[in-house]
Amino acid sequence: MRIVIIGAGEVGAYLAQYLVAEHHNVTLIDTDPEKIERISDHLDLKVLIGSGTDISALKEAEVDKADLLLAMTNSQEANLLAAYFSKRLGTPGTIARISSDDYAASSTGFYRQHLGIDLVINPSLLTAAEATAVIQAGCGSGIREFGFGRIHFRPFEVFPDSPFTTRPISELRLPGAMIAAVVRDGEVLVPRGDDVIQAHDRLVVICKPEAIRYVQKGVGERKDHVRRIIIVGGGDVGAAIAQYFDTPRYRVKLFEYNRRRAWQLADELNHIKIIDDDGADIDVLDEEYLSTAEAFVAATGSDETNLMAAVLAREHGVKHTIAIVDKPQFTELGKKLSITATLSPRLLAANQVMAFVHGGGVNRVALVAEGQAEIIEFQSSASFEHLDKQLSEIDWPRGVRVGAIIRGDKAVIPKGDDVILEGDSVVLFAVQKQLPWVEAMLARNKEAQQVISEADLEPAQ
Repeated sequence: MRIVIIGAGEVGAYLAQYLVAEHHNVTLIDTDPEKIERISDHLDLKVLIGSGTDISALKEAEVDKADLLLAMTNSQEANLLAAYFSKRLGTPGTIARISSDDYAASSTGFYRQHLGIDLVINPSLLTAAEATAVIQAGCGSGIREFGFGRIHFRPFEVFPDSPFTTRPISELRLPGAMIAAVVRDGEVLVPRGDDVIQAHDRLVVICKPEAIRYVQKGVGERKDHVRRIIIVGGGDVGAAIAQYFDTPRYRVKLFEYNRRRAWQLADELNHIKIIDDDGADIDVLDEEYLSTAEAFVAATGSDETNLMAAVLAREHGVKHTIAIVDKPQFTELGKKLSITATLSPRLLAANQVMAFVHGGGVNRVALVAEGQAEIIEFQSSASFEHLDKQLSEIDWPRGVRVGAIIRGDKAVIPKGDDVILEGDSVVLFAVQKQLPWVEAMLARNKEAQQVISEADLEPAQ
């Protein structure tokens, strides 16, 4: 696929790296020559110095021949204009990064109808939503829903006292759940039935909602109800998290060092205690009874500060700690530091972008372990090549597994004798090296859908 990315900042550069690794034809545009040179030294892609709002730069990038344009600069106005211009120049798919809460409150349908933009994404709000899910679930990050909530993807950490560590995977009782992969020392492993799970492994589990409790019990996880929360940093992410918990049910303290910003937040939030002091200072935190908190979120503008603050909170007895980081590679470091969840806006934005990249009826995508694998939900067409075949009869590549089949209101974790029917939603797990095989399969599925759609539009004879 030919993809043009506007913006070589944090989000754009990460997407470029990931898409090049998946063997897409990528062109990257930015106004900063140093950023362009640094990225081109490490990645096999075409680079241009220019602005996404400059028609001549877009023409030079041949957006009319591209399949997808990603406008990912730090300026939402520039992103919206770049996506609009590109659509007018002939780009079939356009995605724009935005940052305003007011923009994000509007439906994507508005942008599609009036500007032709297929998707708008807000990395800060995506991160805030993920953090609130972690706090509510009392577990690590990466919770995703498929099939309108009928199937969940969740990573589970295996605790030392887990009964899962005593028997092979084939002997584990997991009704309604499948262990698709194991993440061990940062590497994704596709297990066999005779493999034994180890303490501190992270399991990639695809399951029905009612099966979560069985997996929690198996890994030794204990869910706690969180009421007392400390948030350090009142930027976009911290403020969005605080807004979600701005009810009398929760007791939330938000630290914001900038006094003017602290006053602004105090006016906007009704049930949050705003403290204009350094929330990364352990003495300040102790004065506000850090040890009584049940959840701690570090959302300052510094990765290092957030990691350090989350570790300090954990060492002072806070059970659920979250660090927000810009660099995706720090997510693995957070796990080694025993931080409950380390969230990267770049990774969360990539989750949404990848559904468009795959195409072929793809509804949702979740990245696993910084993109070492993906979980993809797609809808099977009438001419899907593996239709009506038992799964055990299909020659799936090593590293590709069907995790769930959703048919109408029912979802099943399939066995070898299950089949995929027309119109089913299929949740597929695939390691990165097998994604070209998956994309080729999805492309054929998409072609079949287009033929069917065109036939439906033809007048009856």
